[in-house]
Amino acid sequence: MKEFLVPFIGQSYECKMCGKCCHCRTVPLSKGDMERVGRFNEDVDFMEYNVGLRSPVLARREWDYGCVFLDDKRCSIHQFKPLICRLFPYAIYFDPVGDGDECRFTLPDSKEVYIYIDTSCPGVGGGRD
Repeated sequence: MKEFLVPFIGQSYECKMCGKCCHCRTVPLSKGDMERVGRFNEDVDFMEYNVGLRSPVLARREWDYGCVFLDDKRCSIHQFKPLICRLFPYAIYFDPVGDGDECRFTLPDSKEVYIYIDTSCPGVGGGRD
């Protein structure tokens, strides 16, 4: 599933529980992510170091490149999963990814962010508007 970001302008989303988002994606881990997942998990080596990002990332299974916590299309650490996974299919950037600023939002602290949605996700366009 190749990422295809478009500006978020209110598109609906409903998870289809297909597990596609848990394959072929690099998930950078914040310190909070590492601590939260580490407290829950003692059996799985869940971190790798991504040289290109210069950051720890969620480990992948070698046989299908799926997340090490993917269990039959379901997340086995759903309540503890990393922030990037919690936000999917939404993506937040401090700088625009492309042209236009229709997806620009101002946060309560006056910082501006750009919100996109990944339309490669089968759940985008589903659910209620």
